[in-house]
Amino acid sequence: MPAVKHCGGLQEARYISALAALHDIKVSPHNPSRPVSTAASAHLCAGMPNFDILEYQWGKVEWRGNLISPPERFQNSYLAVPDQPEFGIKLNDAIVTQHLEI
Repeated sequence: MPAVKHCGGLQEARYISALAALHDIKVSPHNPSRPVSTAASAHLCAGMPNFDILEYQWGKVEWRGNLISPPERFQNSYLAVPDQPEFGIKLNDAIVTQHLEI
């Protein structure tokens, strides 16, 4: 259960996945984070041959869905992985500023 933001980033998570694959072990990334980490994790999972399921946080705060554009989208019960650059999302600066924790 590597978490992208805790295990050392995307490349380290790929190394963990590759090592697990050598032993026929599926990988289920842990992602109790916000939409940016979810987008990064979803892209990571899309390239893992031994991917099982992505854990993610949903609905913790009512403004979560407005934090990125386009918002997270589900198709047939699966999180859609955008094919645009930069994980296919942009931060909504107004929402970030409004909810900035100092």
